[in-house]
Amino acid sequence: MTRSAIARLVPSLCAVTLACSVVADPPAPSKPKDPAGPPAPTVDVGTPTRLEVRYETTRGANDLTPTGDDVEQREALGKLLFAKVSIDADDRPIREVITTIARSMRLNLVPFYEGPDRPAPRLGMSPTRRVTLYLEEVDGRTLLEALATQCGPEMTWQIQRGTIEFGPREALAREDARSTRVYDVTDLTFEAPYFQRPRNKIMPVDYETDQKQLRLRPKDVVADLVRSISEQCEPDAFRPAPPPTEAEIAEGTKREQLKHTTPDPSASRRPAVNSTATRNLDPDAGPIYVLGQWAQIHVKETTIVVTAPDFVHRAIDGYPAPIPPRAR
Repeated sequence: MTRSAIARLVPSLCAVTLACSVVADPPAPSKPKDPAGPPAPTVDVGTPTRLEVRYETTRGANDLTPTGDDVEQREALGKLLFAKVSIDADDRPIREVITTIARSMRLNLVPFYEGPDRPAPRLGMSPTRRVTLYLEEVDGRTLLEALATQCGPEMTWQIQRGTIEFGPREALAREDARSTRVYDVTDLTFEAPYFQRPRNKIMPVDYETDQKQLRLRPKDVVADLVRSISEQCEPDAFRPAPPPTEAEIAEGTKREQLKHTTPDPSASRRPAVNSTATRNLDPDAGPIYVLGQWAQIHVKETTIVVTAPDFVHRAIDGYPAPIPPRAR
């Protein structure tokens, strides 16, 4: 290599040497880790709900399904009444208990939990509500009744198109869940003939007047039956609807109350003391009816027409014959 070539390489070698001698800045020290770590999620350390179920009566997997308008209701009822359930739930959330019941018993079970449009406890229940149940060999209906008792006096259940609903009465009594049924009371309106007893010369009695004062008229019997239904079968359903609040009026969420014109006091048929704008139980004052917040009753000759949710009809007339569930 000539001297001139070496002279040309010297500046390049100096530049490389200078670059290699530059030391990089040391990395910034990392922040010490928190020994406790991030907060752990809340875990329910209790014993999960245990549930065992068996069916006393089942039908074959290939058996034909009965026909009728109420088949879905009867099949759902069969899963409750033909079951023998044992449950052990010690202070468990209601959501867990209901989920366990639905899965173990193969039920279409819809709980009504609280939400933005369903405030608790009137229209929904808290999913974290704690319940405690210890039951051995009970049917499904007894289980649901016990669970409703644990959740509060406003809770109940009903069967709606083959689906079991569980929640507050007001939520289950929504308008689209009501149905109309006709109950025939012809037997109660039958009036037996009057039979005359032998005349007593010592103590003469006007037999016809005396007996007719002691016997109720058929329409009085029906009025008493309507009174008993409205006062003993889910009485909250037959109470008048409360007036809407200012907020409900402003939002327009309150359905207009049913209106009924009270008979004119100057008319020949004056309303009795028990007659109000929402009910009349005096047959001499006019048609017999009850207009409640969730249910209505009207009397049409020898029939009683009731429009109400399923849990009200259950209290009046019970359920039809259940259909056993299919064998697993």
